Amino acid sequence: MKMKLISICLLMVLFTCSTFGDNTLTIKKDKFGVGVDQRTSEKKEVYLYTISNGFISIKVSNYGAVLQSVILSDRGKPTDIILGYDDVEGYMKDIKTVKTFFGAIPARYANRIAKGQFKLDGKTYNLEPKNDNGNVLHGGPLNGLIWKPKRIKSKNKIGVEFSVTTPSGYWGFPGKLTVSVAYLLDRNNNMYIEYEAKSDKDTVINLTNHAYFNLNGQGNEEITNHYLKLYADKITPVNSNLIPTGELKKVENSPFDFLNFKQIGKDINEKSNDQIKYALGYDINFVLQKIKGKPIHSYPKYPDLLKYAAVVYSPKTGIQIDLFTTQPGVQVYTGNHLPSKDEPISGKDNKKYWFRTGLALETQHYPDSPNLLSFPSTTLKAGQKFAQESVYHFSITKEG
Repeated sequence: MKMKLISICLLMVLFTCSTFGDNTLTIKKDKFGVGVDQRTSEKKEVYLYTISNGFISIKVSNYGAVLQSVILSDRGKPTDIILGYDDVEGYMKDIKTVKTFFGAIPARYANRIAKGQFKLDGKTYNLEPKNDNGNVLHGGPLNGLIWKPKRIKSKNKIGVEFSVTTPSGYWGFPGKLTVSVAYLLDRNNNMYIEYEAKSDKDTVINLTNHAYFNLNGQGNEEITNHYLKLYADKITPVNSNLIPTGELKKVENSPFDFLNFKQIGKDINEKSNDQIKYALGYDINFVLQKIKGKPIHSYPKYPDLLKYAAVVYSPKTGIQIDLFTTQPGVQVYTGNHLPSKDEPISGKDNKKYWFRTGLALETQHYPDSPNLLSFPSTTLKAGQKFAQESVYHFSITKEG
């Protein structure tokens, strides 16, 4: 692989290496099936919205605020780089079985909270159910809820905003919480995910998107051949239950050193490393450096707060993503708990998904932050607004 070419594209934020369509922003709405809200049991028709600029099409649904597809067109050949299902039935079945959270907004508090409890304003809150070895993972699920959609259009971006409200006491969390998540696309191949929330009581919150990327094309080989660069010089180490210990550990000279481009598969099986052994690969929060940046010719909502997060590249297709975020961390998960190749998940277009065929880059606050006061705070005060944003720049780089 020609890393020099990738580096040049990175310095240019890949703008000059991008493939463009006709740059016409369009959006259409299609039926996605009858969804069942997992909290209220309400049955309702849900929809799939296709947002396109001629080169990229992203598909999102108001069921779970799911990012269902990201399709890049290279000289007329479409490549879908997101794992998911063809209809809402697939997502509802997933919730009850394999629990992958494909493309969804997982929960009020994404990632783990130790022992399913935390203290806030002098009161201890106990979350139920404990769904992860006595801890809580993705507490206060939002992925099985039916969200309210609203189309958004501005001079430079077009998309859909989804909103949902959960009551105080949902899974034990305080506060009636209203969450809105907007997916937008511009003419310059940037996808924006904007997160906002308000609560009527003090609460804790950690919103992210749980998309699994495969830049080879969904259902096409493992992601271990991808090259990854992270703007993170530390991780939050975990114990055997994947709960952070509270320390920050430098990545230098470890399997977690992605400060320069490295193939994901190079150190993924380093069993002498406890962190790799606990997670069966990569499943850990990286502490992002505060290197401000945004894609060239982009229109973020919070430009002064955006920083570099990651770059991921497939040498097979030349597809590359540059990721920017306002969040302090990114959870890198290499699909270690997807099933074996002998018993794969059936996904979109009859594609099969198995162990390590998806890469999640979940921009977030750190796991278990409510119990680790040295971590950036996840407290949302009553009446205040939670606001975060992640921007994904897509391009195709062909080797000469």
